Amino acid sequence: MDGQKNKSVVIIGCLLLGILFAAAHNLFLHSNTENYVIYLDQDISVSKDGRAAPSPEYEIPQNQFKMKLIEEAIPKTVEKSSKLHKKPDDYSADQYNLTPRELKMVLDRFKNRISNLRSTCTEFSKDISARNGLALTVEEQNFIACASWKCSSTYWKRFADSLRNSTKDRAEIEATRTKMEIVKSDDAIKVLIVRHPFVRLISSWNEKYSREHKHANHYYKTSKGLIDHYDHDNWHKNSSSTHFVSFKDFIYWLALNDQSKNPHFAPQTKMCKPCQNFNFLIKVETMSEDSKAMFQSKNFTLPDGWVLNEPQRSFNGGFGTAGIKKIIDHTRKLFQNVPVKIIKLLMEKFNQDFYHYGYTFDTETMTPGGFD
Repeated sequence: MDGQKNKSVVIIGCLLLGILFAAAHNLFLHSNTENYVIYLDQDISVSKDGRAAPSPEYEIPQNQFKMKLIEEAIPKTVEKSSKLHKKPDDYSADQYNLTPRELKMVLDRFKNRISNLRSTCTEFSKDISARNGLALTVEEQNFIACASWKCSSTYWKRFADSLRNSTKDRAEIEATRTKMEIVKSDDAIKVLIVRHPFVRLISSWNEKYSREHKHANHYYKTSKGLIDHYDHDNWHKNSSSTHFVSFKDFIYWLALNDQSKNPHFAPQTKMCKPCQNFNFLIKVETMSEDSKAMFQSKNFTLPDGWVLNEPQRSFNGGFGTAGIKKIIDHTRKLFQNVPVKIIKLLMEKFNQDFYHYGYTFDTETMTPGGFD
């Protein structure tokens, strides 16, 4: 009798412990589940009998799903992040960091450049065109740029292509202006990119005749009148030389030979005509700050991911992203062995580049100027 009574007590005790455990477990779930996130390897749905089953779009064998309980506090409120919800122009705004004073200084410089440019033109075209497709127009963004070869033309071509690709599907563009409407507009960006003529020639020689350039031999052999007439240093026969022709012989050839030249070695005014309806004039030597001020003044939306900077494309011995001081020093070094009379003849052949764009060259100190 006592044994049966003890057995009943044990059973009742077990039942009470089971009830207490279930209650405690239920309390734990209600109080702590909000501090956890359940991640599913795949989506699940619930069948009519209450069992987990794959969603219709998945055809995975039963019991393939794994449910993981990962401790991760869930915030009560979700703050909006500007990094995750940037507007298209936010990326541009991050780079528009010129102070009002700096911006005004560069914009005043633009005004002086355009004023000087127009004062040098006896005839003024209200259109914008150029040889070799160098007038780059992006109607969707009211943008036109013209950069002659060796005036960062590759950089601006890539910019225009990126700009065109990043805006062609934008829904907010309701109507596209024609090219002539852009040319006549005061709100549009119509920029001419130029370079000091002698600095440009150094860049042309350094790249096109460099033995590192895959087409250098072609440029050398197609330079009319250069071979056997002005190749006095015989660099083409010296495999250890950096270029197929010395810079001095190159300058002699340009100054004394009147045969037609590759456009890389001809005045830039023959490609992008100066007397057209531009409202910005960027000089390659100050292009980083020039381009930033130009776009910032218009609150311009840059192509997706585009970083405003000077072009990085450069050969050994070139300028790369050098500042004005290095440009001046390097130019002096290369021209110091060229006779003044040859330099003056060369200046006459490139006089339109000097005249229209305000560049100078001091033949006594071999110093280039006019970068402002």
